Amino acid sequence: MKFRSGKNGKNKPTLRRYILPLDGSKIASIPSASIRPSNHQIIDISPTILYNLFFEFPRINYKYNGRKYKFVYGATSTKQEETETFSELDQLAKVDVDSGEINCWSSGNSYTVSEPVFVANPIIENPTEDDGVVLANLLHKGDPEKTTLIILNAKNMREIGRVFFKADGVVTSTFHGQWSHMNDLIHLY
Repeated sequence: MKFRSGKNGKNKPTLRRYILPLDGSKIASIPSASIRPSNHQIIDISPTILYNLFFEFPRINYKYNGRKYKFVYGATSTKQEETETFSELDQLAKVDVDSGEINCWSSGNSYTVSEPVFVANPIIENPTEDDGVVLANLLHKGDPEKTTLIILNAKNMREIGRVFFKADGVVTSTFHGQWSHMNDLIHLY
């Protein structure tokens, strides 16, 4: 699968923030919004670019879902200009959306990374937003039956551990997984 490209062939996924006036506030109070004339009032909203390089599968600590958050985790590539397929995603990134600071962990050339999943530390009484771990699946490029679960410290993106698996068949890339404690009330739809 190749990523869609626009007229210039350079429309690759980037980390963007759209601010929508859901509370009925005036459009003028939203810096990235403008009104486009038509028969109906249509709001044309332009994004704020938070990470202007290839960035896919953005995830946050879902306890901050619908609230102001500071950190976004995602899959990216060490070969930004060459990346055209999901199989070229070889690193995980943490972006501080306030400061723009980026912290990356690289899987090396042998693996493709999957969508990262943030798991909050269940032991800390008053955790900060990034108290926890980031989990991701690593697919071995040379052997489709090999896969690895990578565990990273969410604060500094340093590796804590790995679990290696050898499947009885081909392991495919997955995304949109969710981790929650059995008492967490998130995504109740």
